[in-house]
Amino acid sequence: MARPRKDRLQDSVQERIKATFWQLLRERSVSQITVSEIVRVVGCNRNTFYYHFDSVEDLTSHAIAEAIPVEIPVLAEAYFAGALIDMPLDKEARRSIERLCLLVGRGGSPAAAEQVKEALKAVWIERFNMDNTQEDVACVLEFMASGIVGMLGFWASHNDEVPLDRCFHAVSSVFSKPAVAFAQGRSIRNAAVE
Repeated sequence: MARPRKDRLQDSVQERIKATFWQLLRERSVSQITVSEIVRVVGCNRNTFYYHFDSVEDLTSHAIAEAIPVEIPVLAEAYFAGALIDMPLDKEARRSIERLCLLVGRGGSPAAAEQVKEALKAVWIERFNMDNTQEDVACVLEFMASGIVGMLGFWASHNDEVPLDRCFHAVSSVFSKPAVAFAQGRSIRNAAVE
């Protein structure tokens, strides 16, 4: 039997593998998830898994990249400019954040948390055109990403007690306005230099 064309079945198999990963992550830690278990639940073979992903770690990296809600810096800017009364999170953004919480909470791993931090930094670097080779920028980005990962981990362990919106609002009112102002200032300076 001929091997299926990657472009023909890619979405359905990849999506089922990813969905299974998220399902399993709700039940156990990322370090306990195996390729064997994923392929058993998906109903495919190991070769199919390895056709799409190199390992569970590679799958985790893809999942993280897709779970970073890229609109958050834009929403934060609008919020602090007075354009938004609250930071509304649509269903997709909320799902993304909840998935990130799985990766940095008790079921996650230090490697996954570090990947989430790097992905968050990349979003801010791209959004604000920041030069992360500058020492002060790198320091602020590390602080911002670590803080967000810490808040996500906090919410993951208290999500039955503390609404996600309340966590965002509390952190935003104390931390985000100066961080956004710094990022906007760096973006302006970078644009002037170019």
